Amino acid sequence: MQKATARLITGSRCSNHISPVLREQHRLPIRERVKFKVACLVRQSLSGQAPLHLADDCRLVSDSTRRSLLSADVSTCVVLRTLSSYGDRTFAAAEPRLWNSLPVQLHNPDITYGLFRRQLKGHLFSGSMNTAFCDFGYAAT
Repeated sequence: MQKATARLITGSRCSNHISPVLREQHRLPIRERVKFKVACLVRQSLSGQAPLHLADDCRLVSDSTRRSLLSADVSTCVVLRTLSSYGDRTFAAAEPRLWNSLPVQLHNPDITYGLFRRQLKGHLFSGSMNTAFCDFGYAAT
């Protein structure tokens, strides 16, 4: 669907390579789009703008310990331990791993939500150019 939409917008032929068109339109591959959505939900949860059932799953390390840690300045989430790969895919387990893997400048609560989204998309797009386009059948050049 993503390739068909890109072809429709640009008017490119089916025989043309789609990778340059997707890069030109600054489109994220599907896996990166999922990461983008989850990271945005985590950001909203940490700022108190998400529904309570999601916000309950997002806990910062600095909020859950009684001692003052050196990592208290960086907002990292508590990662739940799971017993199966199915449990690893739940929001409560996947969101802290994704949030903790993001660059530290994206953890800053002082930046606006719009700026967070722009920086996050740039980060995910630059990381996806090497691997993700190959996963979806288009060559990364």
